[in-house]
Amino acid sequence: PAHVEGWVGKVDGATITLTDPAGFTRTVTTSSATTYQKDGAAGTAAEVKVGVFIRAGGKVAGDGTTLTASRIGTGSPGRPGMMPGGGFDGGPGDGGPGANA
Repeated sequence: PAHVEGWVGKVDGATITLTDPAGFTRTVTTSSATTYQKDGAAGTAAEVKVGVFIRAGGKVAGDGTTLTASRIGTGSPGRPGMMPGGGFDGGPGDGGPGANA
């Protein structure tokens, strides 16, 4: 799946707005099927708050700018539990929005 990462700027229901490391604003949407990790262990949606670093994996929406998240990890950038290389559970990442739209 595609992925995005960055610091949460706003949480509005199922919509998360974040700023990625390059300074771009990204939008992530969640659903009841979205799963969460915190530092590599099971987590909850309540841990996604303003100022928290997240890495979200899922599918890019038709607009090419919004990611519909199947999984979200919270924690510090670069921590082992934060899915090094952009992948989840220590696996590799596969690009970001537009990579597999």
